[in-house]
Amino acid sequence: MAIGVPTLFTSTTQVAVADGAQIPAVANVPLGALIVAAFFNWVTSGSSPTGAVTDSAGNAYSLAINSPPTSTVYGCSIYYCANCAAVASGSGWISIAGTGQNYNAAACYVTGANGGLDRANQTTGLTNTSSSVSTGTLLVPNEIVFGAVAMNVNDTFTQTSGFNKITTLGTPPTSIEFDYLTVGSTTSVPYSLSWTISSRVSQIVASFQQSVLISGFAASEY
Repeated sequence: MAIGVPTLFTSTTQVAVADGAQIPAVANVPLGALIVAAFFNWVTSGSSPTGAVTDSAGNAYSLAINSPPTSTVYGCSIYYCANCAAVASGSGWISIAGTGQNYNAAACYVTGANGGLDRANQTTGLTNTSSSVSTGTLLVPNEIVFGAVAMNVNDTFTQTSGFNKITTLGTPPTSIEFDYLTVGSTTSVPYSLSWTISSRVSQIVASFQQSVLISGFAASEY
């Protein structure tokens, strides 16, 4: 089964929510998909955006990567749930609790990517107008890489490594972005961005392998 195109099913848009708040699903998440969720601290000190991630379907989430906040940059984290139970639009929701902070979040689902977490990396860059973090060499050729970035000024990110935008969060023009790139080789994947106003950023990447095929069926999804 080929890796699909990620579909955003919930986000906080511009307004941060309280620790433990349930963010409503605005699209159906199908049974057996991979859910990838990015969380961002809305303050520049205190605990990092890690905690207990839950949803209305009772799915279990694992932490892929975390970049803790400092006094000058927001923190961000990526959680995931492989081969998930279906999450219903309208009545469904996702939440993180135990961060001790207000947070922003965005979550998407993708099919064909239940082969497991491969690489994850993070950086908290120096004050600049560009930043990059790479996955390192991938285990298999067919993977999907998710990237998340946050900075504490309002500016517009420009992709310089081919990633596709899933969504932006924060006060326009933006301060937070969630992106993806589907790749077909094991070459290390850079997640690189530039912007206008000199600022530090918190930047993370996590890659997931294509679902394993056995006798024509995606074993991890059926």
